[in-house]
Amino acid sequence: MTQNKNRLPVIGLILGIGLIGCTAIVALGIAAFVLLSAGGDDNDDSGSDTAAGQWRAYLYNMSSQEIVRVNEDGDETRVNVPLVEGEFTEGMAVGQPGVDRAAFCSVRTTDDSSTAFLNVLDLNTGTQIQRHEMGSMSFCRVAPNAISPSGDRVAVALVDVAGQGDFSWRLSVIDVDSGATVNAMSSTDPQFTALGTETDRFSIMPDVRLFEHDRLIFAVIPWQTEGMSTTDAFDWDLTNNTLVRVPQWGSLMLDYLPSTGELAWADLDDSRPAGQPGGPIPVNNVVRVMGANNEVRTVYYSGDWLVVGVEFIDGGQALAALLIESADLSNAEPGQQATKLIAMARSPICGT
Repeated sequence: MTQNKNRLPVIGLILGIGLIGCTAIVALGIAAFVLLSAGGDDNDDSGSDTAAGQWRAYLYNMSSQEIVRVNEDGDETRVNVPLVEGEFTEGMAVGQPGVDRAAFCSVRTTDDSSTAFLNVLDLNTGTQIQRHEMGSMSFCRVAPNAISPSGDRVAVALVDVAGQGDFSWRLSVIDVDSGATVNAMSSTDPQFTALGTETDRFSIMPDVRLFEHDRLIFAVIPWQTEGMSTTDAFDWDLTNNTLVRVPQWGSLMLDYLPSTGELAWADLDDSRPAGQPGGPIPVNNVVRVMGANNEVRTVYYSGDWLVVGVEFIDGGQALAALLIESADLSNAEPGQQATKLIAMARSPICGT
């Protein structure tokens, strides 16, 4: 495993968006990497090297199996992701500011079985801290928010497809040092089955949305079926092992502001015109914000562009959204729509 340092000021331009009303800031193409996490004003940075308001972002390139860490000043560090030949990865999380760890799942498949592994990396030294076997499972995923605030636990989603009509899932909270399962929720757990879900007609996979010490919120995502813009979500008390349904946390394009308890997400207002996706993505034409009192307001609308990502920025004073152009179905090359990143104020309803 190696680390290389370069400078990439353009990333600072893309991610360091300021509050400029509803103005589009920069257009960018869809790249091969995925934004994992950014530390800065929107999070609790006490005790970390970003406490002065400095942010850093992590990008994971699944093709080259490389993590890129970019600091606010443009300084870039690259870390190669160790992968055993014949294994494939799915999902990755990085720790909160001050916890320089990454966790990801890998699966080794043979002719008659699949074995899942949880892998934990030290992002400063570029070394593997732990590798734990998770058993014979068909699929394994670590969601971007699946590392606990202290970095000592990781929530792992596991799916087993044993045969036709036989499907099960498990969400396990794993102690990083020992590999022991600290908490577990499954498709057959009475806490879960008693609540029921709107996706009972689907096989589902758990997806972690928030991990706060002894509280974990997860949504249930349909497994290998038609896409849905919103699914069921549950708040899991890890101390008392209680489960309650929570609103809005099941939105696929969501961000949370811990300092105020607010949520922001992309949604469809079917009373307004909406763009054409031209592919397997939800049709979202608005951005909504819900306060801690559960009051919901719409802060952005577009009938020509689809909202495919939402984030709080400027310490929560504003929002950024990633938009994709409505598809031209007569185009001989579908999927070639332009994308753009915009910043918007939180109070007015504005748009294009």
